Amino acid sequence: MKGLFRNMDSLKAMILVCVVASLGLGIWLWMLHQDFDRVQGSWRRAQRDVVEIHSLLKQIQPLYQAKDEQGAGQGIDPGVYFETQLINYGRFKKQHFVMKAIDERSVLSGKNKAVDRVQRIDFKPRNKQRLYFPRSNIFRALYNCEKNSKRWKLRELHLVAKEAKERKGRKDQGYPDELSDEWAIDKFVFASREPRAK
Repeated sequence: MKGLFRNMDSLKAMILVCVVASLGLGIWLWMLHQDFDRVQGSWRRAQRDVVEIHSLLKQIQPLYQAKDEQGAGQGIDPGVYFETQLINYGRFKKQHFVMKAIDERSVLSGKNKAVDRVQRIDFKPRNKQRLYFPRSNIFRALYNCEKNSKRWKLRELHLVAKEAKERKGRKDQGYPDELSDEWAIDKFVFASREPRAK
């Protein structure tokens, strides 16, 4: 081997380098071709998946519509719906509030008869101690109660600032210098109106 390199002139050396480089380049091109085949396969699968996703979107839309109407239809307990919204989004606890029975009344809406359904939610003090909540929790709960149902809308909201609640009945009544972000909730009242079935 030593003799081979000793007798090699510059031309032979260049030819050997070219052969080795060509071999390396051929291996690199083969690996690149394998990667390209994999990319092409992934692209073809992605195109098929896009078509399938578009077809599934049409099937998913009715599910979202059904979810929006959950809690407002006949045969579904609205109390369960509102309880879920208050706990999941408002971070209230179940013992913080009481669901009153649905108040259902027949009303005349224009020339048509309709049914008003009213869901009242009372917030009760714990151990005779008033509970206070930040506005962000309250508004987030109210927003989702309306957003996730097309039929139920907020009709009444009774809030009292902590400072106003604690100053009530005292001789030094007046406006507090500053309000903290703590609010006592007396009640939420939600209502829905539906045409009366003939």
